[in-house]
Amino acid sequence: VKHNNKLSIETDEASTMVTNGVSEAVQICIASMLNRGENMVIPRPSYPIYTSYLNLFECEPRFYTLQADKDWKLDIEDIEDKINRKTKALLLINPNNPTGGVYSRKELEEVVNIAAQNNLIIISDEIYDGMILEGEMSHIAAFSKEVPVITFNGLAKNFLAPGWRTG
Repeated sequence: VKHNNKLSIETDEASTMVTNGVSEAVQICIASMLNRGENMVIPRPSYPIYTSYLNLFECEPRFYTLQADKDWKLDIEDIEDKINRKTKALLLINPNNPTGGVYSRKELEEVVNIAAQNNLIIISDEIYDGMILEGEMSHIAAFSKEVPVITFNGLAKNFLAPGWRTG
């Protein structure tokens, strides 16, 4: 954690969890954060594991639309429209899988504001952050001081070895 802290945030071993893969971490987070009947706001298109685990735990995925005609940017109004009293978390996949869309710092700051206003946890899947070929990516945890952010990342994808496991 201390050796390669590309997020530019202060963190330590106590706030870091190592799992066999990100899918396992997703399962643990959804199982521990949401109760039956609650929901998480997630992007469409999205990596299917999120919908699978939400359904497994009888939680509702509430899909916000990524704007295909605008390089898959976030639709902030659509995100706000999907939040209700049962919403507990908001998911970002940055860079997005499967679209490859990368969100600007401005977009991420708007997401932080929405989460703060609605008392939501932000889940940021950043597993592909080492595979950006053009431009740069902002990590939402680096400028979200008050809103809790859970960041998913891993080793295998950054070493171009998808499927390899930590253990």
